[in-house]
Amino acid sequence: MKKFSIILILIFSLFLCGCTKNTPKSSLDEIKERGYLIVGTNFNAKPFGFIENGKLQGFDIDLARKIAKNIFDDENKIEFIETTSENRLSKLLSGEVDMIIATMTDTQERRAIVSFSPSYYLSGQAVLCTENSNVKSVADLKNHNVVIVIGSSAEKTYKKLFIGNNKIIRALTLKEGFSAVNNDTCMIDDDSVLRGFIMDNKGYKIFNKKLSEEPYAIAVRKNEDMLKEEVDYSIQSLKDSGELDKIKNKWIK
Repeated sequence: MKKFSIILILIFSLFLCGCTKNTPKSSLDEIKERGYLIVGTNFNAKPFGFIENGKLQGFDIDLARKIAKNIFDDENKIEFIETTSENRLSKLLSGEVDMIIATMTDTQERRAIVSFSPSYYLSGQAVLCTENSNVKSVADLKNHNVVIVIGSSAEKTYKKLFIGNNKIIRALTLKEGFSAVNNDTCMIDDDSVLRGFIMDNKGYKIFNKKLSEEPYAIAVRKNEDMLKEEVDYSIQSLKDSGELDKIKNKWIK
């Protein structure tokens, strides 16, 4: 009987070993084995992610480096992949990037397909026009063209607020959207990004009234609990230490 019990214990132990070997690795384990983080971000959205003097920089870039620092104890163990409002979700879901840190608003619709971290910045959509435009208020937009970047939450806001004879111009990127703005055409996007554009371009104005609230958050694929916990911990630690405010004050004037 004792011999039989020993045999059962050995069989059970072998079974447990087999289960352990077949347990799939988490995405966080795979990232650590790879040795660096892959982040999808904007390259043309000053002051959050933009290239200046050949260097990628901005609010989202500094935030991403803080997360890499938390995971690897080295903020330089990171690769940035350019994303746009239109393609960022597909790049995340396809596995091309580990996460999206790209002025992305946490919305109920997006939560159906990705998971979000706690919000790290509260923006709001606003209206950009030329200074020579005869648009003096949001109501004046009813008879003007409106530029919206494909994949952004601006179109949803526009549909809620405006009924008129507008022609909607859909741009693939922020850069393309900005280039379409003229005396007869305005643009709706996050006020933080619009203000970043005005920093380098004269002759434009923004209506101070925000049309919405846009809580920016980091997106990861669903069911990647360990990675999300790591990201959530990083955000909370940055808030508690005051580092997140330092990043904000550095880039948002």
